[in-house]
Amino acid sequence: MHQAVDLGRPDLVEEILATIDVALLDDLENNRLGWVRDVTRNGIYSGAAHVMALAPIARKIGMSGEPERAVGALREHSLRMWWSNPTLEERLAVTEAAEAVTPDPHDDVGLLMVRALATPMERAGAVAEHLDRLRPQVTQDQSVTDFWVALVAMAVGDYPAALPRILSAVEDFRRQGQFGVLVQALTASTWADIHTGIFLRAQASAEEAIRLAPDQGQALFYVTCQLASATALARRGDLESAEVLVASAERVLRERGAAPMLAMAQYARGSISITGGRYGEAVDHLLRIFDPSDECFHLYYRSLVAADLIEAAVHAGRLDDIKEQLATLEEHQRRTASKILTAQLVYAAPFLHEEDPEEHYIEALDSLRAWPFLSARTQLSYGMWLRRHRRLAEARHRLRIAAGSLPSLGAIVLAASAREELRAAGESPTTLGSSAWVSLTAHELRIAQLAAKGLSNRQIGDQMLLSHRTVSTHLYKIYPKLGISGRGQLAAALSEINDDRHTGT
Repeated sequence: MHQAVDLGRPDLVEEILATIDVALLDDLENNRLGWVRDVTRNGIYSGAAHVMALAPIARKIGMSGEPERAVGALREHSLRMWWSNPTLEERLAVTEAAEAVTPDPHDDVGLLMVRALATPMERAGAVAEHLDRLRPQVTQDQSVTDFWVALVAMAVGDYPAALPRILSAVEDFRRQGQFGVLVQALTASTWADIHTGIFLRAQASAEEAIRLAPDQGQALFYVTCQLASATALARRGDLESAEVLVASAERVLRERGAAPMLAMAQYARGSISITGGRYGEAVDHLLRIFDPSDECFHLYYRSLVAADLIEAAVHAGRLDDIKEQLATLEEHQRRTASKILTAQLVYAAPFLHEEDPEEHYIEALDSLRAWPFLSARTQLSYGMWLRRHRRLAEARHRLRIAAGSLPSLGAIVLAASAREELRAAGESPTTLGSSAWVSLTAHELRIAQLAAKGLSNRQIGDQMLLSHRTVSTHLYKIYPKLGISGRGQLAAALSEINDDRHTGT
């Protein structure tokens, strides 16, 4: 039955459900059956309810000689713990049940997932040690293992480490035709790209998941990808489209009882407001994620919005309004050593030390090489500061790097700001060159990238669930946008999309 869920076959799941005699199931399987019904039949978000009931059952099953089955059940449900704002008692009950029945805690990916997703703050040290000691594994289904480990890395804030694994898993699931789990992996890769700042690729992945999700009966993955797409569109400057997506997603999340997932909507709204220059409004949106009485509160998502909150508060003159939240973030960073939170606080340090920010800019540039968007934003901010202090040659160097990096991430509005600053620093925009590919939609970009790799129209269509004629039509629209005449020139036209470009110092 779980394979039918992963394959995206709600029809097959229903057939299997109709044949099950619940009287023959033990407590563990009845609990898992309730979760499957919620996901595939009712379309509701059951949060931590099934997980909390599962904890004592799984402990009993594990102690009676079936530890793998027990931890497997806890692993399947642990992702909902991350999205459920459970109490400390509830979080620890689930993790301790898995720990109690696992023979080798340093060589079990299932336990690693439970620790990271149910108790990322309380078990931060154990997860880091576990990841360090986890031996490279070649399993029968390597793509599933890669997916699991990527989710662990994301849960504890190590998005750069997650990306290679999740991208590999996405390609494998797509090739194998496992469309149900492909939607889930695409959703994870989309948000990994959002939180590292690779917005063009994030939007392409989100659009693919949005196309696939309805046929797989995956309503919640559909709306979370709508929110990711909205965030990417906001960074590109398409604020109207982003607003429409956020409003649609919020409505569904409320209908499905998935209130904690509204934190993603506030992050998207914060991105829209920041891009639109409405910094006070952005602060208001992001502060809702920190308020335990608000439906958008999320215990862990707070660490993902630190940079935007602090920068918006500085621009809005509202630093005093976020003192409590800043102290919370700093304490969270001390407790967990979350890499994304550490990176965001390093990025924000110059804004918090406006009297003498230069040493903090230099530290940020040295520390943020794995975080392309934060790095490019730092180059821009540092360049602006240097220009204001009449250090024009140094300013032009920093602004040139920002102007070159930001378009390839999809941060079109900030790229325009970098070009304006560079012009003000005395460099003609005609010397900057152009990136014609930024005019492509995310869908067109994905087709162009696959064609540049040498895939035929039919192979591209198989991957993207399009006819080969539709692929051909798209390509003939893409060529003039890129100023080229054919397929053989695609690789050169897309050559700027290279992560190595984003680490210039």
